[in-house]
Amino acid sequence: MAESTDSTPPNHGAWVALLDELEASLGEAALGASGAADSAVSAWTPPSGLGPIPADLVERARDILGGQRELISELQGERRAVGEQLAALRQVPAPQAHAVYLDITG
Repeated sequence: MAESTDSTPPNHGAWVALLDELEASLGEAALGASGAADSAVSAWTPPSGLGPIPADLVERARDILGGQRELISELQGERRAVGEQLAALRQVPAPQAHAVYLDITG
């Protein structure tokens, strides 16, 4: 990591790394949502001690948040569709057990 200058906050590199991680996980989650790749998305815990986000990274963070919101909306739509399909499957009557062969010699 480069030395911080008077104009660069000391937490700038940590914020850049965090935003890189969030962008990468958003991309992986989007691929998983589209069925293009297997993706295990785990619970995320925000790091402590970063301090306030540097002003030059605010727009990038907003873009990532927008991408996350779009993905959430897409996943909710897919969840609704799956629920509708399951409801339709539940309407199909279960097969009834009937004798297939009749023993007439027995």
